[in-house]
Amino acid sequence: MIDLTKNYHKGHLKYMKSHFEDVMEDTARTLDNARSQIEESIINHDLLPGKTVYENPENIIVKVMVPGIKKENLNLKITESQLTVEATFKMENIMEGHILSIEDIRTGTLKRKINLPKKVLPQEATAKLEDGILKVEIPKVEKDEEFNVKIE
Repeated sequence: MIDLTKNYHKGHLKYMKSHFEDVMEDTARTLDNARSQIEESIINHDLLPGKTVYENPENIIVKVMVPGIKKENLNLKITESQLTVEATFKMENIMEGHILSIEDIRTGTLKRKINLPKKVLPQEATAKLEDGILKVEIPKVEKDEEFNVKIE
């Protein structure tokens, strides 16, 4: 049986406790750094909001996912060959628990440039925000016309 009253064992227990606290602090720092890197990558466009670009005979249609962003916080710029979406946002995370409550507020700007497959008429573009999806329709400079050709 181990006699915990001896000074050697008390010193060893203090050492183990100190070592355990250091390991826990290091783990907490590592997790906090990982969370910060993920949040930073989102803000720095490493993880960009989803987009879809397609066309019909008259228009280029672009859909960009911007969940939780209000239309007054969106800025849309279009050139003949590129569409740029800029958004400002404010994220609030509140976690309430029995022992600890955390409130985290972050603000930032999101910017996405999308190259268009064909030249467009930017001054005739229309945009609509619905259910977190920004839909932009831009008329093409040259329309894709179809003609039926009689086969002889």
